[in-house]
Formats: sequence, C-alpha cells, structure tokens
Amino acid sequence: MIRTISTALLVFIAAASALRAQTAQLGGRVLDPSGAAVGAADVTIMNSSTGAARKVSSNEDGLYVIPLLQPGIYTLTATRDGFKSTTRTGVTVAVKSTRGVGSDSRD
Repeated sequence: MIRTISTALLVFIAAASALRAQTAQLGGRVLDPSGAAVGAADVTIMNSSTGAARKVSSNEDGLYVIPLLQPGIYTLTATRDGFKSTTRTGVTVAVKSTRGVGSDSRD
C-alpha cells in the first residue's frame, strides 16, 4: 500500500553574515495524511530558473532545513519508499521574508 506524504514549508531568514544576507533558508516538516511525521524522507529543492538542485533528508520528527538558498522560484519534492511522492511548485524563496507554504499537510 502506498501512502501519500506531504510537506509543510516555512521560509526562514538567514542573516548572520554577508553571504547569508543574500540568501535564505527553507525548512519544513514531512507528514503523512494522518499528520504523522515521516523520517528519512528525501527532500529535493530545484531552482526553476537555473535547474540547480539540492537534497536533504528529514529527521525522525520529519523536520528538514535547506540553508543558503539563492532567492528565486523553486520546486520542492519529498519522497520515501512506501509513500507516494509529493511536489510543490512555485515555492518563492526571498531574502528578508518568512512565510508558511502548505501548512495543512493533508491538502
């Protein structure tokens, strides 16, 4: 049986250094449809303009953080064996902004 996973995203500002002043970080939580955390999920973020991609894994609580992202529009995909993958397109990452995307993990 394949279960669906979802991601809840939050964009956080990283402003501790000159390099970080020009970047942002994206963090969130990978959940199944019942709201349970999905650990060890692969979370891939791809810049829609450049095609540059990075991959991280969620921890046992389903949490992940992707630091030092350039501002832009991204596609975020979460996958794990035994689950249906989920993709969010049009995720805007901007310096000096904080917002949640898909905070209802069951949408």
